[in-house]
Amino acid sequence: AFQDFSQDYEGFFEWYEAVRNLPLRELVIRTTRTIGDELRSSGPEERVALIEAFEEGNLLVDALWESAGFAPRAVMREAGIEELVREWAFDEEQPVKARASSLRILARIDRSRELLEFSYLPLVERPGEQEPEIVRAALRAFGDPDCSWAIPRIVAAFPVLSESSRSAWAWALARTRHPSVLPDLIALRVVEGPENAGSALRELTGALFEMHAPEGWWEQWWLEHRPEPVELPLERYRAVVGRK
Repeated sequence: AFQDFSQDYEGFFEWYEAVRNLPLRELVIRTTRTIGDELRSSGPEERVALIEAFEEGNLLVDALWESAGFAPRAVMREAGIEELVREWAFDEEQPVKARASSLRILARIDRSRELLEFSYLPLVERPGEQEPEIVRAALRAFGDPDCSWAIPRIVAAFPVLSESSRSAWAWALARTRHPSVLPDLIALRVVEGPENAGSALRELTGALFEMHAPEGWWEQWWLEHRPEPVELPLERYRAVVGRK
């Protein structure tokens, strides 16, 4: 299921002959089942490469799945993959990269608030107990307009996050598309520079020249565009950025 046809050109024709008459739905289900079998029988080292390959490939086939007329979660469940990633995502005995991929995959197929609030948020709020890669994977799950309920807790977690998690933190807030995140993103941008909050602000506001914004530009932008007289929480971020 993970065959790289760029490395085996003849293998592509063999595969094509085997599947060309299959209905699209059956092809996707059969392929996903094969992936599930390979993941289930994999050892820890092999598992990392397999699940990362599956994650990368799965991101590319959403449109294909939709055109076949069914949701990814249904196929994942039928193939046993949802069960696997649900187990691996929170199993600290699993390799870190396998856990991180499992967290990202699971968050794409189960968007329930119960899962995010009681399983993902603790990974963000108590990051000292986790590898940074796990924290970043958990943060990505909240980058969705449906997760505006989590904004106060994501914002409040900033002081305990490592520097390597700040970009994922800013990305998650920006992807909620909620205007309430602007003061915090702008404050971090002003205090720290464009390294972590810059791309998030560019996506959220459309300020394409953000990387080259002169000193004081964002403070002025906020004064001109803020919907109500809310001050930027600059001291909150100075206290954290200056400390680390």
